[in-house]
Amino acid sequence: MSKLSNRFFFYRNLRTKTWSQRSTNGRVVARPTEVLLSEATFHVSQSVRERVVRTKRKEVHAGVRGKTEAGSKGNDWVEVSYNPYLHTSFVRLDTLSKVSFADKVFMDSNMKVWALNPR
Repeated sequence: MSKLSNRFFFYRNLRTKTWSQRSTNGRVVARPTEVLLSEATFHVSQSVRERVVRTKRKEVHAGVRGKTEAGSKGNDWVEVSYNPYLHTSFVRLDTLSKVSFADKVFMDSNMKVWALNPR
C-alpha cells in the first residue's frame, strides 16, 4: 500500500448532509457521516472564495486533507469552522484565530469539525 493511499480531501456536502471524500485524483469515493483524520491541513481556495462571496452561489472551495483513521473525538478538542462570508480561512470558534494545521481532526455527523492541537 502506498503512503498516499489513505490521504484524502474532505468537504461538507450541503446537498447530502454528509462529508464528501475525494481521492488524490479528484473523484468522490465515499460520503461518510463521520471522519477522523491525522496530520490534517485546512485548505481554502481564495479565488473561488472570492467568487462565492461575489455571486452568493455555493461552490466547493474549502476542506480538510489528512490521513484517515479509525476512532472518534476525545477530550480537549476545539471546534473549528469556516464561513466564506465572515473569514478567509478556517478559524477556532473559541478565539476566532486562523487554523491551518491540526494533529487530528474529527468531522462529526452533526456537520461540525473538531481539532486536536490546532495551529
